[in-house]
Amino acid sequence: MLYRVDASGHLVERRFLPLDRLPFVHDFVLTRRFAVFFLPPVSFDVPRAVLGLASPVEALRHERGRPTQVLVVPRDGGPLRPLEAPGGFVIHFANGYEEGARIVSDGARMAGFDGGTLDVREPAALRRERSFDATPTRFTFALARGAVDHAALGEHHVELPT
Repeated sequence: MLYRVDASGHLVERRFLPLDRLPFVHDFVLTRRFAVFFLPPVSFDVPRAVLGLASPVEALRHERGRPTQVLVVPRDGGPLRPLEAPGGFVIHFANGYEEGARIVSDGARMAGFDGGTLDVREPAALRRERSFDATPTRFTFALARGAVDHAALGEHHVELPT
């Protein structure tokens, strides 16, 4: 469900986006005309989490070999544009803008993400030592071609809080 509110906080639109599964969406990109959602090949095992058999993080599973689905949603209410990107997981986005008929976005991309890799009970210093293997990556969406290109912007691992 996608909600849009005006500057005074009133609900302007409630839009249903059909999905074939429950993906783990942690962040999204907002440009002047579009909202862009990456639906990574990471699923959430709701029954395990609800029954207390796993923590929410432990209930996440990377579905190796599957691509990342990308939904480009026009903010004016037009039809959404599904695209496909290489499999992986973008933990956070740092930038997003339109350049002509293209959308450009920078994010911290990991090859995959399996639950249970984070233990929030650990001291912060230890968690920092085992940081995500996320690389700064630029995604370019050529809407006319329906293509997604990506290129690493550096070799170092990054994460926005650190």
